[in-house]
Amino acid sequence: MDSGVFSLYSNFVSCPEKYVTVCIILMYVAILFWCVPWMMTSSIPVVLLIALFLLEKEALFAELRSYRTEIVLVLLILCLGVVFSWLPEKSVKGGYDFARGIVFFFPACILVRRYPEKVKSLFWPLLITAIIFFLAAAIWVYTQNFAVPRGFLKGLISCFRHYNAFGTCTALLAGLSLVGLLFHDGALAVRRLAWALPVAGMALTVVSGSRGSVVALLVAIAVTVGCRLKRGRLAWFLGGSTLLAFFLYLLQSGILGRLLPGWYRGGDFTSGRVLIFRSILDAVWEQGRWFGFGINSYRYLDVAQPLRYRLMLPHNVFLEAWFSLGIVGCLLAALLVARLLFRLHRRPVHGMLYYSGLAIVVFYLMRGLVDMKLFSQYYPAALAFGFGLMQGAGSPSSGRLEQ
Repeated sequence: MDSGVFSLYSNFVSCPEKYVTVCIILMYVAILFWCVPWMMTSSIPVVLLIALFLLEKEALFAELRSYRTEIVLVLLILCLGVVFSWLPEKSVKGGYDFARGIVFFFPACILVRRYPEKVKSLFWPLLITAIIFFLAAAIWVYTQNFAVPRGFLKGLISCFRHYNAFGTCTALLAGLSLVGLLFHDGALAVRRLAWALPVAGMALTVVSGSRGSVVALLVAIAVTVGCRLKRGRLAWFLGGSTLLAFFLYLLQSGILGRLLPGWYRGGDFTSGRVLIFRSILDAVWEQGRWFGFGINSYRYLDVAQPLRYRLMLPHNVFLEAWFSLGIVGCLLAALLVARLLFRLHRRPVHGMLYYSGLAIVVFYLMRGLVDMKLFSQYYPAALAFGFGLMQGAGSPSSGRLEQ
């Protein structure tokens, strides 16, 4: 058995090229299908970390040494969220999931930095595969539930656990496809064909009824288009802001709910969110001001639960950080974010990959304002992946934008 393991290891490190391709495919699969509950994407970041330990040990250790201060800050934040928690056993689970997610930064950064051409070559094939998958899933769900009132939405919930999971994946596909069109240097025929991808992704997101995904996608599109344009950025910004404001008016007024069944919601969306946010702010200030209530404790505690039913999450990642960590933990988190932003490579060398990372970060930050769970595996992994793309595809001092 020992000889078999040694033989497998020797084959792995002596023929790294094909294994690197597999690692890059797994990296794409993880981010494109991240919110699909029945796909085993949650273990991919750790698997990639182990693979890099075998393939690129020196590069991995160099990155770990480079980010040792940030790693210590993360561990300190997680320790505070567990030690001062009202439910320590739940907080240990939340901290463990968070740590499993953020390690996605290192595979994304190293693979993009070491193998940028291979990462770019797999960009379109895997995006096309993903959009075909979600189109097929939407058609199947519709054909199985078309006779049931609001059957498509119910089918999405039964298939993907929540319609937001489906909408998040398709919106991200639309955003990445648009980034690829804006910064890709491929043939004109490929570009014409690829225009179908963001259109299909946006259409699937709209029919899913995931309001937060549509808003986040619009903001991510506005940011990436603004980065691409050399002139007229103010006009695009004003035009995009007007479009977003008009869309939010249609959403809040209920017009979209009358046009598309998936957008119908009972009750007032805004007032419920405001009530939740106010309850969290008050509860933490009165009972857990300095250290909060602990990581992954919101759904299990009776504090800051103002509605008739128990909420699973605060529906805002920043308020979740406030609830979980209090003043001390949030200050440490702010220091961590400041250090990461200070170290961010702002000169893109591989434009398509760099702005893909930016689109992912912007998209998930916007999604986190009305949904998502901070101390889970999925949300921090998506942010870590996007930041890793930017760091791997950028240069700290010099670089030329590759279109």
